[in-house]
Amino acid sequence: FSGWSGGAPTYVTKSRTWHDAHGRVIESADPRGNRTYTSYTPATGGPVTRVTTTDPLGVVTYKDNDPAWGAPVVDGNQTHNVRTTILGSANAHNVIRATFNGLSRMKDPIEVARLRGKQVEELA
Repeated sequence: FSGWSGGAPTYVTKSRTWHDAHGRVIESADPRGNRTYTSYTPATGGPVTRVTTTDPLGVVTYKDNDPAWGAPVVDGNQTHNVRTTILGSANAHNVIRATFNGLSRMKDPIEVARLRGKQVEELA
């Protein structure tokens, strides 16, 4: 609520969201029009195994989910370290599996720069 105009209330838009056919947020915007985009893998059907988000600055983050449990397995972005979540107990087998899962998804700076159409120096 921002005030009154001619006896009627006026409002301020704080954010906007757009949803896909499944009711999931696929785009959001702040009052300045900065947009954040979200995509889901698979785009239809399920279970969802990856959620990818691109913020207004173009930084891409992702969260991989275990299809059997829906629990997050890998949480990271294209330019920083990957944080891996251990599913189930923290026994040696689960720790190794989660570590290799996270490491297998890492990209080097040269590949990230190529995917974004930039020079490596521009990534920082």
